[in-house]
This record gives sequence, C-alpha cells and structure tokens, in this order.
Amino acid sequence: MDRPALWDDPRFDNPSQPVVGVNWLKARACGRWLGDLPAPRCRCRRGSRGSRGAGADLLQGACRLSTEAEWERATRAGARRRGDPWPGGGGFSADRANCVEGQVLATTPVGCYSAGAGALGIEDLAGNCWEWRASRYRLYPLRPGDGRDDPAGTDPRVLRGGA
Repeated sequence: MDRPALWDDPRFDNPSQPVVGVNWLKARACGRWLGDLPAPRCRCRRGSRGSRGAGADLLQGACRLSTEAEWERATRAGARRRGDPWPGGGGFSADRANCVEGQVLATTPVGCYSAGAGALGIEDLAGNCWEWRASRYRLYPLRPGDGRDDPAGTDPRVLRGGA
C-alpha cells in the first residue's frame, strides 16, 4: 500500500497526529480495517480524528466514517445560536482550534485545543485537518433519502473540519 502524502514530512508524521494526505477510499478502508480488529485493540471512539478517527465512529462494533448529518449534529449540539459551533457561544478564537491564525502550521494531537470541544465532548471538529465524511457531496438542506449517504458511486465526497 502506498504511503499517504506527507507521511515523511516532519510537520505531519508524529504518531500522535492525525493521518493526512489520504483519499476517501483509503480513509474508508482504514475504518473498515480498524473495525475488523479484536475489540481490545480497536481504539475508535466518538470524535477521534482523520482516518484513525475525526471521522471514525464506534457503532455496533465497527469503525466507519461518519456521515455529514452526524458531523452537523455533533457540531451544533449545545450551540446557542445557528452558525456558532463553539461551546457556550462566543464565536471563533484561535485558542479553540488549530488554524492558520494560531501559526502552528502543522497538525497537532487531538486534545491540544480542549477549549474548542463541543457540547458532546468531541474535539477538533473545526481546525487541525480536513476530515472525510461518508456522505456524497450534495447541496443543503440535508434531506433524508436524497442519496448522499449511499456508499456506492464515484461522486465527490464531503470534507469537514479544516484549518
């Protein structure tokens, strides 16, 4: 298997950092691989990052990429006003997410920006790195049954998070 882009880049190759530079198919395959591990070794948890997780979700014993609707629900839980995903409101601040304004210019381990954790306790829903969703790209609003969560097809897939 080919190594992801940036695998050997010192800014992105620390084992505690999210894996970056993978396409959607590789991210989905990694989730399936994690789901096949014996339970004690599978470390997926709600809110874990990238293909090792910000998209992996522990559901019925299988790791998988979350859907766009699941990501939206996680980011909006506890929001005081529409469009403000930050816990307790207050809007954006560079101490809540790894973003260009913070000048880190590399990914960081999950948990470095705990002030940005959502109401459900999920960290890094914004910032740090782009995260693949299981959903196909479709315009809003989200509509059940619109085909966006069908795993077949070659349509572009959704990315969320980002810095």
